[in-house]
Amino acid sequence: MLIALLGGGIITAFSVPLIVQIGSLWFGIGTLIITVLLILWGVLRKREKQPAAG
Repeated sequence: MLIALLGGGIITAFSVPLIVQIGSLWFGIGTLIITVLLILWGVLRKREKQPAAG
């Protein structure tokens, strides 16, 4: 909720020093991994909440 209120600018402000430190390739790879894990987590949560068919 707090991140939504602050907007994308604060995320960028925290990301830039990290990108400079580790490089854009590694930052991109890390972001991809985190994104895939969050998608999988969301799919698994959604499956648990759906009632069984039949």
